[in-house]
Amino acid sequence: MRSGTITGGSPAFTQVENPVFVLFCETFFILLFYYIWIEKKVIPYLDRSRVTILLVSALFFFSITLATQLPRQMLSMVFLLYALSSTLKKNRLLFLILATLTHLSALPIYLMIKFVRYKPKTAFVCILGGSIIFLYYSSIIINTINLYSPDIINRLNYYLVQLDTTKESDFLMKMNIRAISSLVLIFLGSFLIRSTTIVNQYKNTLLLFIVLYVILISFPLASFRLTLIFHSILLGLFMFFIFSKYNDFYRLFLLFYILYRILNWSLRIDIENNFRLWESYFWIGYPFHFLLK
Repeated sequence: MRSGTITGGSPAFTQVENPVFVLFCETFFILLFYYIWIEKKVIPYLDRSRVTILLVSALFFFSITLATQLPRQMLSMVFLLYALSSTLKKNRLLFLILATLTHLSALPIYLMIKFVRYKPKTAFVCILGGSIIFLYYSSIIINTINLYSPDIINRLNYYLVQLDTTKESDFLMKMNIRAISSLVLIFLGSFLIRSTTIVNQYKNTLLLFIVLYVILISFPLASFRLTLIFHSILLGLFMFFIFSKYNDFYRLFLLFYILYRILNWSLRIDIENNFRLWESYFWIGYPFHFLLK
């Protein structure tokens, strides 16, 4: 949601008068496409006895909140998963186009991931060096772009803006701490598992994005959105593989963590929050709708 409007992956969504219907449709289809990707690209390589715990982990750690608040990028990142995992060139290109049309951030993220996968050392030098140069000369670069294309700067301001109020700053700080903690946890966990798993394949990418997050921390929304695919979509999947050798322990951990989250939500329900549209689900009732956040 931005400037009082709801951002949808499809222009048709913006024509619907009922905003709750839009939120439901966006969340449903994002989760559906994510589930289909897991069904096609992950589950076939697992024992059937482990499928249930995989799905619980993957879907529980998937950010429903961001699926309603940042639907275009969340949908774009799911399409990006298809592009990254497709073996056929035409399918890879098709999903990359879909991801880029849904949210432009998909293209640079895709290129960085591919660059790191095939040329890790060169990628680190180029990407990190470019980021440092951008930070050092950011004012000159932004002013130059603004002379020729002010619309681009207006769009970037949304990600580069510094929040003024203490409440907003505190929320953003917590959001960034959770995101960077998730990335570090996944990266450290990648050393504990076999090299054939999806987590280990992204080890170099995770390290790069962690360093990028730190470098771009002065632009907190930009760094958060750049790493969205890892800390808000793939986190549960990565956690499952990290604890694959400790299956029973991870089952108990998930059970108690889910109970903790439910109790935590029920004890700090805040009517005056940014997600009041959930109240329109009248058949769910108060306060159960807050658990959907």
